[in-house]
Amino acid sequence: MASIVPVPLSELTTINDPDSFYVFASKKNTDGSVESGKVEFGELGDAVKKLQLERRISLTMESRETEIFIGEEMTIYRVEAYKVSECRINGNAVPVGRDVEISVPKGSMVTLNVTRSDTDPRSYLFIFAKATLI
Repeated sequence: MASIVPVPLSELTTINDPDSFYVFASKKNTDGSVESGKVEFGELGDAVKKLQLERRISLTMESRETEIFIGEEMTIYRVEAYKVSECRINGNAVPVGRDVEISVPKGSMVTLNVTRSDTDPRSYLFIFAKATLI
């Protein structure tokens, strides 16, 4: 197999009337490996729409239950808590500090319930989620 010799960007020929543009990209495969490649600039908008964007939601729970409105489709993948012995999302028990997968539809209300681990009237949740641009 022939090896590819890299060319420094400063040595590339200038093209004054390009037919297309490329940007470099990478993706993680299901086996955990990372693949690098290029995306044509004209297709970049479609590629960006598929990106998963990180979301963080921090809540001070001043009562045992609260509702939050979710304006975009997302997947909750972890919940961290402070002064909480049990957490429920839409009535389902959620393990705190462990990976989970909870799909939340766009435009929905999410009910969060906590059981406090002490007598403090406040407890705290930190929700990790990924949203996809559509």
